[in-house]
Order: sequence, then structure tokens, then C-alpha cells
Amino acid sequence: MRTNISLVSANIREEFASAANAGIEPTLPNAAPCTYVRLWAWPVFALQRIFGSFAISMRRSQTLYIVTAATVLFSMFLGIVFLLQTGLPSADVIAREAAQRPAIRVSDFNPGDVEIVRLNDLPVIVWRRSEADRKLAASQNYPEAWRHQSTQVLGHPAQVFADDANLTLDHEWFFALAKFPSELSYLLLRAGDYGGFLEGRYLAHFDLSGRILKGGGSENLTVINAKYIDDGKSIQLNLTGRP
Repeated sequence: MRTNISLVSANIREEFASAANAGIEPTLPNAAPCTYVRLWAWPVFALQRIFGSFAISMRRSQTLYIVTAATVLFSMFLGIVFLLQTGLPSADVIAREAAQRPAIRVSDFNPGDVEIVRLNDLPVIVWRRSEADRKLAASQNYPEAWRHQSTQVLGHPAQVFADDANLTLDHEWFFALAKFPSELSYLLLRAGDYGGFLEGRYLAHFDLSGRILKGGGSENLTVINAKYIDDGKSIQLNLTGRP
């Protein structure tokens, strides 16, 4: 490379000298500038090529990183959604739960009404007490008169103390199962010596809170938990257990 530069410089000097002797204004030959440009410009071109390739490589790496990260995040999102969906109850489970928690309309029962309705294939006593019923129930709420101090709640393993507050909804609504172990047993409403219920086969007398006080039979009536819903317009019964 150095030899080429020396030869070009010598040639230029000779041409300048000849032109000066001939009285002609010297000019650079066409080849000299091109050769000169090629000699000093190739490192610049090489650097541009290197840094340009590096920049392209960096852009490709960054793009690949972004695409990979987005794919991983999307896969995680799909996995979370799938897990949440598998944890949700299916339609048949929801329908079964709804059937086990039926609701009755408060307006369908007047104070003093008592009847046996069938809910979730179970005979259920629904008694909306009148003011006179409440007073009678309060007069019967003395533990020393009860045969059993505890009453079974449907779906609960432990019994509750047989106080009227534990067996009713606000002392106004009484819900219990009208079902006995024997298929020959039957229940009469507003009957017996205590104005509550009478089991006809064994002549078992119950008070208004379903506590057995006299006659055959050995257990109080199984009561059902209930609560107000729809701003007090309906009552939901919990029938999730089996007698």
C-alpha cells in the first residue's frame, strides 16, 4: 500500500513540474483523487458495515426477546384462566346447589298459615306464626318441660339447644321436616295437646317449636335453617343435608 502511494505522489510531482515548465496550470489527474479516496475511505466503509451489522443484530435480538417474553406471558395468562375455569362449579353443580336451597315468597303465607310443602323431594312444614301463635310458643319455651334439651338441624352434625330462638326465624317462621323413620307415620298440623303437631301412629304430641312432650316417639322434629333474601321478600331454606 505504501508503494502505491509513493508512485502516485511521484507521478503527480512530475506532472506538476512539466505543466509548470510549459506554462500550463497543473490539474490533478482523474485517477489520483479516486485512488486517494479509495485509500482513506475504505476503513470508514468497513466501520459502517460493522456497526450497521451490529445494530441490525441488536434490533433482531431485542425483537426476539420481546416476542419471547410476550409468548411466555400469554401462555401464563392462558394457564391461569384454565385453572380458574377448572375450579369453577359446573352447570349441573350450580343447579343442584340451587335445588338444595329453595326459596319461598313471604307474601304467599299469611300470619297463622301452616302447611306441608314439598321442597327438594322433602316434606317441609312451613308455619308463619300469628301473634297468638307467638304467645303460645313463648309459654312453651321452658326447658324443664321438654323431653329433649337438644334438636337436630338438617345437614348439621351437632344438635342445637332447643330454645325457640334457635329453632325459628325471628320467632315468626318455623320450618321442620315432616318425615319419620317409619313410612306409616303421618303428621297432623295444629293438633295434639299443645297446639303444635300430632304424629298419628304413635300419638306423639309436639309443641309449636317441634319439641316432643308426650306420647310415643323419641326425637324432636328436625328443624331447617332459613334466612331472608331479596330484601326480606323471600326466605331461603337450607336443605343441603339429608335426614
